[in-house]
Amino acid sequence: MRTCLALLALVALACAPPDPRPGRGEGPPAHRPADGLLSDTVLQRVVEQGLARDTEGLLLALHDPRPRVRARAAFALGSVQDPEALEGLIALLRDGHPGVRADAAFAVGQTEGEGLGSTLFDAFKVEWVPEVRQAQLHAMARRCDQTAARRLRSVEVVGIQATLTRTLARCALDGFGGEEGWAFLAGRLSHEDPEIREWAAYPFGRSSEPEVWARELEAVRKALDAADPRDPAAMHLVRALGRAGDRESIPRLAWWLRRARLWPIRANAAEALGALDGPDRYAPLLEALADPSVHVRVQAAEALASSPPDQDVARAARARLQEHPEDTAPAGALLEILAGQGDAGT
Repeated sequence: MRTCLALLALVALACAPPDPRPGRGEGPPAHRPADGLLSDTVLQRVVEQGLARDTEGLLLALHDPRPRVRARAAFALGSVQDPEALEGLIALLRDGHPGVRADAAFAVGQTEGEGLGSTLFDAFKVEWVPEVRQAQLHAMARRCDQTAARRLRSVEVVGIQATLTRTLARCALDGFGGEEGWAFLAGRLSHEDPEIREWAAYPFGRSSEPEVWARELEAVRKALDAADPRDPAAMHLVRALGRAGDRESIPRLAWWLRRARLWPIRANAAEALGALDGPDRYAPLLEALADPSVHVRVQAAEALASSPPDQDVARAARARLQEHPEDTAPAGALLEILAGQGDAGT
């Protein structure tokens, strides 16, 4: 019974699509096709070998004459993540069956090794099946290197540009691509495809070293100024300006905190304002304490609490606590503001 339950769990995992939103999913890039797992004892043995982390048994299965066995073995090795399996997996990147190639790419992406980004790109450049190319790009996002990043920037194939941008975004965050990589992403911040815009914006908002993209600060500002108040890319752009310490953008961030239609954008705008210096950020943050979204209210309160104690802010925090005692989520940060003024009472 326990083995059956484990098999069923793996079936569910194998068939679940990844979350396509930035930073969420790192799993296989598409649905795995049904392969008859529940009725095929050989496939069941492959799954059991994966659970047992039996690299040797799985490597033997990579040579099975049936494509679905090779594919299932490659997929299992993606969980085992044994570098000893890389030679066999790399060989399957040129397998005659596209499902095998896709699962082999997934497994290579999950496994540590030298030069794998370039190895995956070599397979990518001769691949013709869109689903396999997507799998290879997802794998390169995890195994990028300088050479692969440079070569990826020259790819112009229609239909994969969003995934390509995602891969280059991950490359940039991992330190590959250099100034040219960041410039490439900046050039896509105003792309007509919203998914491409969001993936291009994502690393700017996530980078913990904004100095690496400092040359693109004006491009980030311009893209944000041109964005629609509903554009998800803006949630990354506002955060980028805060992390960059862009004091000149306080009015810009205040506008987005007040006008953005999506609460994640407003919350990130509040976070960004909290990271900057200057009393002119207080007014929009205080207004945001009445935002319809509890997430925005909490972020605004935390941004205010991160500032040096200010009497006007403390008075506003006290008033908010007294007038809205039911709004408990931001109360902790508001009490922290009062404590900074030597008054923790309401």
